[in-house]
Order: sequence, then C-alpha cells, then structure tokens
Amino acid sequence: MQIIFLPEFGNDLIQELHDLIQTWEGEVRALFPDGAAPSQVTFDNSFVIPETGTGGFAAANNVLILAFNKDFQDRQIQFKNLRASYFHESYHIAQGWVGDMVFKPLEEAVLEGAATVFERDRAGSSPGWADYFDRSKMIELYREVSHLDIDYDRAKWKHYDDATGEKWLLYRLGTFIIDEVLKNNAEMSIEPLASMKPSEILSLGKFPPALYTSH
Repeated sequence: MQIIFLPEFGNDLIQELHDLIQTWEGEVRALFPDGAAPSQVTFDNSFVIPETGTGGFAAANNVLILAFNKDFQDRQIQFKNLRASYFHESYHIAQGWVGDMVFKPLEEAVLEGAATVFERDRAGSSPGWADYFDRSKMIELYREVSHLDIDYDRAKWKHYDDATGEKWLLYRLGTFIIDEVLKNNAEMSIEPLASMKPSEILSLGKFPPALYTSH
C-alpha cells in the first residue's frame, strides 16, 4: 500500500501514522476479504472535521484520502478518530460509492448510515453523526428527506443547518435506518449491506416503500 503524507507532519509522526494505517489495513481486509481497504492513502487536510481533528474521502475504488490536523490537542483521541475515518471511507470503497457519484438524498443517508455504523461498531468509535433523535422525530425526518430533490442543499443536510443549528442530519437519519435494519434482521451483520442497493436496505428495515425508489 502506498501512503502519501504531508511534509509538515515530520518524520516521527509519519512513521507512527504509517504503522497505524498498516494495522488498520489488515483489520479492514479481515472484514472484507474481497476488497475494501485502499491500495493508496493520501493525506489532504482540506477534509478536516474540527471536532475530531481528522476526516476522509473515498476518492476512487482504491484511493482513500485522509485528513489529520497535527495541532489537534489530544493525539491519542485523534488517532482513534483517524482509525474511524479509515474504516468509514473503506466501507464506502466496499459500497462502490466513490468520487463524485451522486445519489438521491434518502439513498445517500442509507449509504452514509451504513458506513457510520461500520465505523462505530467495528472501529469502536462514537461520532456525533451517529447520535440520532427519538424514533418519532427520525420517522418525521425520514419522510422529509424522502421528498428532497437530487439537487438538495448538501451543506445543510449533511453538515450543518444554519436555521436549526443541527449537524449531520443525513448521517443521523442513515444511522437510525441501518440500526432499524439490523434490529429487524438479527442474523445480518453490517458487512453484507455494503453490496446492497439503498432500496434493498430500506426494504429490510420495513420502511414505507412508497417513500423511496431504487437508484
């Protein structure tokens, strides 16, 4: 695996990150033997999430971009956050959702939710975007998102809603949906969902079929 670091990291941090990423690669490959771990990791800090000091993006089928703010206050927590980012984006590679591929808002929620559950359950993370509201509010949010157009306001729905101050609405909704799916299908784990279409996943969660269509 090729890893491209930022020169500003310095040799000690680069070596530490190199060793960690090689370990994580093995962990992801054990969960997805047919491929999910990237063959190239590139650091690019335009993706940093302030709350975690890390970030990521599945740029192509075998290329994962990671972000790492070297000035983040707690390095050990940041390493844990980076591991979660690596797992999350590797799951997107397993889904085949990479680069600038566009899906309908509800489908994006499902895809992000599955990657979030994977990082939460397999990497032991506790990201804010995995915390969702009570069931009635999530069903209301589900209905609202299901009627959004494909050119919806991604900044508002995926990151921050200026009007309400709420963050990560699509991620929270998707996490709720995936948890419902796994609850209703006790024999199923998160890994097989990576090869399923969002519409198939929604049907497993017994969500109203009138509110979604396949991509």
